[in-house]
Order: sequence, then C-alpha cells, then structure tokens
Amino acid sequence: KDSIKILNNYFKDWQVKESKNFTVSITKTKKKIILIDKPTAAQSELRIGHFSTGRNSKDFYAKTILNSILGGQFSSRINLNLREDKGFTYGAHSNFNYNAAGGSFVVSTSIKTENTAEAIKEILFELDNIKDSVTQEELDFAKSYLIRRYPSLFETYTQMASNISLLPIFNLPVNYFENYITEINKVTIDEVANAAKHNINFEELITVIVGNKKLVKEQLTKFDSFNTELKEI
Repeated sequence: KDSIKILNNYFKDWQVKESKNFTVSITKTKKKIILIDKPTAAQSELRIGHFSTGRNSKDFYAKTILNSILGGQFSSRINLNLREDKGFTYGAHSNFNYNAAGGSFVVSTSIKTENTAEAIKEILFELDNIKDSVTQEELDFAKSYLIRRYPSLFETYTQMASNISLLPIFNLPVNYFENYITEINKVTIDEVANAAKHNINFEELITVIVGNKKLVKEQLTKFDSFNTELKEI
C-alpha cells in the first residue's frame, strides 16, 4: 500500500500517449580493421564480427549448433586452434547475439601482442573452413553439449525470469522451451553448413584490435591476404 501511494504521488498525472511505430534497418558493413592504440597494453583485445540475422530466423537451431562447434564451448575449433595448438591465448569464443531489431556474430579473444595478426589469420581460416567440413562426430557432440547444459539455464528464479522474458521480446511460441531439445536434435550437417554459408560473410567482417599500435601494425602489413581497409584510432 505504501509503495502504491508513493507511485501515485509521483506518477498520477502522467498521460498515456500513442507510441509511434518504427522499424530499424540493419545496414550491411564493409570489411575493415579498426586498430585502437593502447601503448601500455600487455596483449591485444580482439573482436571480429558483423551484423547477423535475428532470433526468429529459420536457421536459429542450426546457428546454435554451428556456434557450439565453431566457438561456443571449450573444445570448439577456434579455442582449440588458438589456445591448445598455437598457445596464443587463454581462451577464445564466438557468439550469435540477438536483440529485438536483429542480431550480430562476434568472435572474441585476448591475444599475445606478438601473435595478433597470426591469430586473426587463424580465426579467418576457421570461419571459412567450417562452411564445408563439419563432421558427424562434431554434430553429435554439439547436440549432446547443448542438451546436457540446457537444464542449467533454469536453476535460479532469476534465470527462469530472464529466459521466460524472451518469449514476448522475440514473439516466441509458448512451447518454445518444451520443444528446444527436439528442434536441436532435428538439425542436420547440411543445415549447419548452410547456416555457416549464410551467416558468416567475409566481406562484412569488422575486426577491432585494442593494443600496441606500433607492434600490431607491423604485423598486419606482412599479411597481404587481409586485403582490408585499416582505420587507426
């Protein structure tokens, strides 16, 4: 009662106004490297990505499995390449992120300064290679991983409320959570390959590097394969 009294005291004179309808258009990006100078940086912070399709895209479940194989778990391709094989980082991961107006795809990692350009080259290799090389073993493992971790998303009231809020935000069906595992299990290798081809576009990739510009720029000039506009900040 006290709370209602306080709210009425401050907001009783507010009038409801009609909201304007608007749409948000997502502009395609043009590939570039943005190098932000931080001379004292002990390592390079690296982000590579672009805008992507929204939460209601038809290939959502295929994208979920694609990301799990590519960079969504410890044994993912990007992490095994950069951490286990090359020793460039303590960890690297990727994500498809969603909001009401669309989405984005991002690879994130912190890299030893001296290995910055090499790490970018390896990430680009993995982004290209996954388009036609997913194995049945990888598909099965990704499905198992996603299904086994699914209950942990609802362990607390906060998690439950957060997840349930996705239903109205993205206009998802009420039985979305009930059907999640079934839909994950339906995904095929071809669907994952198509998701990679349609949702990872080299011509739109924005690479952001925060680190020692002098040391990093020297490395970038050695890799002609980047063939990308460089913007320095």
